[in-house]
Amino acid sequence: KFDSSPLEETVIEKVTARFFINQEFTCTRKQFPLILAYGITCHKSQGLSLDVVLADLGGDVFEPGM
Repeated sequence: KFDSSPLEETVIEKVTARFFINQEFTCTRKQFPLILAYGITCHKSQGLSLDVVLADLGGDVFEPGM
């Protein structure tokens, strides 16, 4: 649940992938489509030297009182 999202919850469903090895074997994999990610606040990032940065500074970044 996110404060800036109108949705109450975000549902992440499992994804199934099938691999046919040959006529005898079939491999089935079920997993959640998640990507490992890290985040820090703008205050904690001050003074850091980073090789790569991805920042979303869209219209919904700032909340009242910031």
